[in-house]
Amino acid sequence: MAHHLETAETRAVVVVVLDVLEEENANVNYQVKNIISLAFTMVLLLVTSTAGAEGHYPEDGWWWNPGASGRGYFIERQQDVMFVAAFVYTENGAPQWLSAQGSFVPVDDVAGLIGSYSGTVYYSSGGQCIGCAYTTPLTEESAQGPLTINFADNQNGSLEWSGETVPITRFKWSWFDAVDQLSGTWLLTQVDGISPLSQIVNITDAGDSGFALITDRFNDAAVGSVELMGGDLVLSLTDASEEVLPLMMPESRRFYAGFNDANTLQVVALRLDDMPLAILDSGTTDEIMRFSIVDTGQVLCYDELGMAATCPIVGEPLHGQDAQYEGNKPDFTDNGDGTVSDNITGLLWQQSPDTDLDGHIDTSDKLTHVQSQTYCSNLTLAGNSDWWLPDIKQLYSLIDFSGIDIDASRTDTNGLTPFIDTAYFDFGYGDIGAGERIIDAQYASSTLYVSNTANDGGGTLFGVNFADGRIKGYGLSLSGQDKTFYVRCVRGRGNYGQNDFIANGDLTLTDKASGLMWAQDDSVVSLDWQQALDWVVQQNVSNYLRYNDWRLPNAKELQSIVDYTRSPDTTNSAAIDPLFNTTDITNEAGLADYAAYWTSTTHVNSTTFPGAASVYLNFGRSMGYMRNSWVDVHGAGAQRSDPKTGDPADYPTGRGPQGDAIRIYNQVRLVRDVR
Repeated sequence: MAHHLETAETRAVVVVVLDVLEEENANVNYQVKNIISLAFTMVLLLVTSTAGAEGHYPEDGWWWNPGASGRGYFIERQQDVMFVAAFVYTENGAPQWLSAQGSFVPVDDVAGLIGSYSGTVYYSSGGQCIGCAYTTPLTEESAQGPLTINFADNQNGSLEWSGETVPITRFKWSWFDAVDQLSGTWLLTQVDGISPLSQIVNITDAGDSGFALITDRFNDAAVGSVELMGGDLVLSLTDASEEVLPLMMPESRRFYAGFNDANTLQVVALRLDDMPLAILDSGTTDEIMRFSIVDTGQVLCYDELGMAATCPIVGEPLHGQDAQYEGNKPDFTDNGDGTVSDNITGLLWQQSPDTDLDGHIDTSDKLTHVQSQTYCSNLTLAGNSDWWLPDIKQLYSLIDFSGIDIDASRTDTNGLTPFIDTAYFDFGYGDIGAGERIIDAQYASSTLYVSNTANDGGGTLFGVNFADGRIKGYGLSLSGQDKTFYVRCVRGRGNYGQNDFIANGDLTLTDKASGLMWAQDDSVVSLDWQQALDWVVQQNVSNYLRYNDWRLPNAKELQSIVDYTRSPDTTNSAAIDPLFNTTDITNEAGLADYAAYWTSTTHVNSTTFPGAASVYLNFGRSMGYMRNSWVDVHGAGAQRSDPKTGDPADYPTGRGPQGDAIRIYNQVRLVRDVR
């Protein structure tokens, strides 16, 4: 059964071939021709099958004869072996269990059947009763011959035994309209292939207009109508194709799909209705997508001195470091056309920041903020023209903490490891020949600080420095000229990084977009890094808020909850959703401010003690000592790193070119995975 649909986004002709494998798995084969982009925007992956298709298996569960209630049959298939148990009565009215086990044989060449089963029948008597001492039942083979079932489809068949043939059907505990089965949320996850995928598709009631089909790719919506035609559920899409697509939604919550031509792609689809992974706002087409946080890439633990060491076990000091938790391992695909697919986030990246295409990454490639936005919006690459300048969360998704921080005074790049995967992405340090520092590898984002830095009244851009592994706010002007940045454009999931918090009513908050649960309160007391790790262990021992699997968040997890629309100066709050409670502090300038928070991620450097510093994020001002005064130099939401232990008083005027305030005693915000 094949149906054609030309999608508005790819203008590709999609041939849908439906093969049901079993009640909870279906094979949907797509043959795609004239594809411009395998962006995977197809809402057709909701399709499962019609009954009676090749390879279809009967549903597991209770079956009965509705015309003769009083006896039922439990049927379960495991691969090609089927077990049947029947509850019946003897001639004198005594209850009795019959059981049979045999092979299920799919039937592909007999019209009207999907398969048959035959097994020897055994009956049991004299077994255990409720409240009685255990008694081994007597089991004997029935003298009335084998039990045979012929299945017409996955919910109907006929049972033959002891000379009697009765119709049987799958017993329904609750009855509901087939159209109701169509509504819901579906997650599509790529197994392998050439197209990035973390796809969510929703179908929701659109009133008189029918049903709205909403995908995550571009927040596109297509409206269709659903009706029963000839026993099949038929969906008519009102897009350019105006095709009629027969659908059959079985009881299963998952199916399997894949391209079967040269464009090999395998996808698993799951129903998400009961899972806090995606929410569709009622009555709208705005969808909050799953925010898959990529792991930091850190694989080493460090001891008290900052030397690489065996990771400590529970009960030992410094347990709970970043390397001891495995997240979404970075997974990139070099598409061979100047783009790189991030298979975790679903974002498609420009591979090189070589904007002038001269084959060198240097200062001539850098652009001002305005130029960066124009460059990306005008970019045509790999057949796509819908690129944009990434926001700070999208850009930070690329940071890799296997990188090593460097001395800003260094003048050569030999043997250096940046904070980005250079196996997939082209990278350049600062252009020393043009008078830049080696660490001048700041990449622009589209996120501007809602306040300003250095009290100069000018604009500030949040950027990621992939040379030293930090987020900082950079003034849009420098020495009277517009500051320039490296640029790496992106396309794909424009709402990647958007949070969707709910208060659970128990002092926890769940981000339905990322699948992380956060403690609503922080530690209140300020701790150094080892104390922070120890404090997390203590909370788990005490089952804090009923959970014992809290952890200190890694750098990317903690940055995921920064709200860059907020700041102490503009909203009189920390840069975080007001659902969170945040400890107030008095900062280095004596001003009321908000705390910084530790992460479990070590910020590795090239000194004698490479693991002596850890990553933290400022949810209040990022102070620095410049021109003989303390000012906000990097903005609320900056990610910096400082010593894991020591005395901040040893740094009375901060450290580094902007006199960064040294924050050794910080707060802790607990996180755990939603189960």
